[in-house]
Amino acid sequence: MISAREVAAEALEQFVKQLPHPWPMTLDVSALEPREAALATAIYRAAVQRVMTIEAILDCYLNKPLHLLEPALQGILLSAGAQILTMDRVPRHAVVDESVKLAKQRVRPGAGGVVNAVLRRFSEVVVGMTDEVWSPAADRLPCDQGSIQLAEPVLIKPTTKYANYLSVACSTPMRLIDRWLDAYGREDATALAAHGVINPPTIVIDENEQSQVWTDSHEKLRDFLAGHMARRVQDPAAALPVQSTRDLSPGVILDYCAGRGTKSRQLAAMHPQAKVYAHDIAPDRLRGLSDVPNVTTEPCAEGVDLLLLDVPCSNTGVLARRPEARYRFDMKTLESLVQTQCDIIHESIRRIFPGGHLLYATCSLEPHENQQHKKWIMKNYGAELVHESIMMPSAPGEPYHDGSYHVLFRIPKDQ
Repeated sequence: MISAREVAAEALEQFVKQLPHPWPMTLDVSALEPREAALATAIYRAAVQRVMTIEAILDCYLNKPLHLLEPALQGILLSAGAQILTMDRVPRHAVVDESVKLAKQRVRPGAGGVVNAVLRRFSEVVVGMTDEVWSPAADRLPCDQGSIQLAEPVLIKPTTKYANYLSVACSTPMRLIDRWLDAYGREDATALAAHGVINPPTIVIDENEQSQVWTDSHEKLRDFLAGHMARRVQDPAAALPVQSTRDLSPGVILDYCAGRGTKSRQLAAMHPQAKVYAHDIAPDRLRGLSDVPNVTTEPCAEGVDLLLLDVPCSNTGVLARRPEARYRFDMKTLESLVQTQCDIIHESIRRIFPGGHLLYATCSLEPHENQQHKKWIMKNYGAELVHESIMMPSAPGEPYHDGSYHVLFRIPKDQ
């Protein structure tokens, strides 16, 4: 019977094959019991979130760099490294033993000896999690509530090359670290990088727009959400854009890039007098909106008073939730996203009635995707700025929230 560790290792094999441009993957856990399915998902997520860190430590004990090994062997070692590094309650001997078996079965008989030797050294150097507040050091890594202590200073010293240290310790490519250091300075860039390796909680927002971290079961969560149409799973940063429309009175709203419809639900609850159209290039995502009274997924053939553009973006404000996004970030990808965003704006803005409003939102921290578009919209469409906000992701020790940007415009009546 297939195990959680095997499912995670197979998924990580596919992940390394996709590098440097991996995309979100849904693990096939249909053959696993719920507890094993949760373990497989947790292993995969932790490995993707920490892949550069795990690789740096593994490379200390391998005869050749991890990325030169067979993808199947990379997947097994990354899966095991993630468990040893981030899962204190998982018995290390079980991780090593099963990884050795997987290597013999899925790679080659001799791979078992390599895996055994390397993971035993890996286990020795990872002391475990402590409550000590993380500060940059060659023997310390950030984690949710403190630090991961290493027995030896195997990382590059932060006093030698700080950007390189931060890149490895927080598993964030140098191209992002350098941008953050230039834009925000050392302290804020460090907080941004550390945020990316936090295990993000499930946050729910109730009918009064109050948020709380959900710690109960999934079954009780379903019951809670079913109790009111405005209740939803949503990070406070993602809720801010729609909250900025509270004082408007739109009759017709179009959520043009609705995704799974979380903001459509929020719009419907905040503006019960309005008709809300939810549109997405993948209509199947919208199936969960059938129970919302004033939301329709039919095509919008009329002008609108409020247009929401929650556009596809680089996700640099939500790297804790979308860990794979950090690895595919580069200028070519960013320029392609900016062009897509421009195309969406140009195609949809004509739908707004004169005197109506445009709400543009991203989960990015990049000026190219945010402030640059603000200026472009104002210059090319005569839009008037009503409100603008950027929320940086929470720093270590703060209540968790993602990062986001939004800007609200009014379209003049004489346009």
